[in-house]
Amino acid sequence: MLRSGDHVIAVCVPPDDLHRGDLVVHQRDSELVTHRLILHERSEGWYTKGDNRAYPDPPVKAAAILGRVIAVEVESGRLDFSEPHWGVLNRALGRLGSWITALVGTGRRLKTQTESGDLPTSSTGREGPGFHQGLVWIIRRLVAAPFRTLTWILSSYARWRYTLHRPVQ
Repeated sequence: MLRSGDHVIAVCVPPDDLHRGDLVVHQRDSELVTHRLILHERSEGWYTKGDNRAYPDPPVKAAAILGRVIAVEVESGRLDFSEPHWGVLNRALGRLGSWITALVGTGRRLKTQTESGDLPTSSTGREGPGFHQGLVWIIRRLVAAPFRTLTWILSSYARWRYTLHRPVQ
């Protein structure tokens, strides 16, 4: 959703007001990161992910989240996230992000187990390293990549559609 040269406008919100799909600014070490919330685990914190990344960031505690993005000033205008269509789109992108993370995580676990020889084989001999390597390939190439492409298409369309003829105020 964000591109080089964009300027985000964020406001402080209580952690209870954060939802999957929200774009947030959080502090990681000495840098500020603006990524999408994709999952909240009470014990670990919030997981965020850039829309164009396959893997999530390490979990962040609520105290590290500085604010929720309410608008983005782009070259052609302003994306105002208070408008209703943005809520729907951001929730959809948040859900897609969590699915991508789950799929890629499954592929990573299978790859690790395949390489270490920890995967069980069935009595028919149909499963084993070759079978699981194929499954990893399917997950990474045929499932995760299209999800990332869909995320890119949705965010690009939204940028085009909702900044058309909308001057920065």
